[in-house]
Amino acid sequence: MIIETLYKHREGQTLVVAGHLSKYEIKALINKGWRFEEPKVNKHGIKVS
Repeated sequence: MIIETLYKHREGQTLVVAGHLSKYEIKALINKGWRFEEPKVNKHGIKVS
């Protein structure tokens, strides 16, 4: 199994969900606005506005 990490930016903070998630749980979180990529960070991990 692969540990999945999903991110959501809300009220100036980045929320993180990590764990062994089923494809149904991932789909539900994506529908609620969660993303696989960390928001406001480029591919090198540098914060962008």
